[in-house]
Amino acid sequence: IAAKDIDLVINCSVSKMDAKLRQHLSPSFATLIADELKIPGAQTFDVSNACAGMLTGLLIAESRIKSGQSKYALIVAGEHISPIIDEAMRRNLYLHPRAIASLTVGDGAAAYILGRSEEAGRIIFSEPITMAQFNHYCIGQACKSHVGPQMRTRAKDMQTAVFDNLGNFLKRSTDYMAVKWDEIDHTFSHPTTPKAVKKGAKIATDMMGEINFLHNNSVETANTASTTHGVQIELSLSSGHLKSDETALLISYGSGIGILAMHLKLPKGVENWS
Repeated sequence: IAAKDIDLVINCSVSKMDAKLRQHLSPSFATLIADELKIPGAQTFDVSNACAGMLTGLLIAESRIKSGQSKYALIVAGEHISPIIDEAMRRNLYLHPRAIASLTVGDGAAAYILGRSEEAGRIIFSEPITMAQFNHYCIGQACKSHVGPQMRTRAKDMQTAVFDNLGNFLKRSTDYMAVKWDEIDHTFSHPTTPKAVKKGAKIATDMMGEINFLHNNSVETANTASTTHGVQIELSLSSGHLKSDETALLISYGSGIGILAMHLKLPKGVENWS
């Protein structure tokens, strides 16, 4: 695919900061990326939906391609959120327990290119679900005492809110996407912590049945915000777990709380990608 064929660039990063850890507002990161990659004339904009941002960007791109508004779309995110670890470690965590979740994050990057397929249903999305009553459970903002960001999370409450709704979300989403649970080859959850992924898997198994292959690589990567699925897929691909035309379900949670899922058939020849 030539750069000139890409007519849509969407950036989905949470951590839109410059080299001095200052928030970058304008022009959009997508515009800067398009300029750097010499993609001429593309529509460019940023999407902000916390850790669910990248699946949200893919949802938007898929809709525009299906409607004929775009030919090829580049969806990209790069997360440099490890500075919140430094901020949390400056605190007495006994006195600031909501900073503890900041120690579970990591940096990452991911990118996808979408284009039209002759085969219907290679990518299908669930309905996006937002539970705004929990929007105060995880707050990221500029740190007042030091340069850079900070995050404060009611981690247990947020996890409980997700788990209380996860089973119903999976049932509703598989019905909406007309996907059979037992035919999903690979499942990628949002990797907050390895333990949390296992708890979510238990809920999913009780509601839906056994999971064919749960990918839980977060012990190696930590939570890399919007880039988590791209990072997880790369690890699984490097380990030889993914094959052409196998199916995968990506489940994303974002503070808000937003939940979104994407079902896809893996590209042909994916096992030969380096």
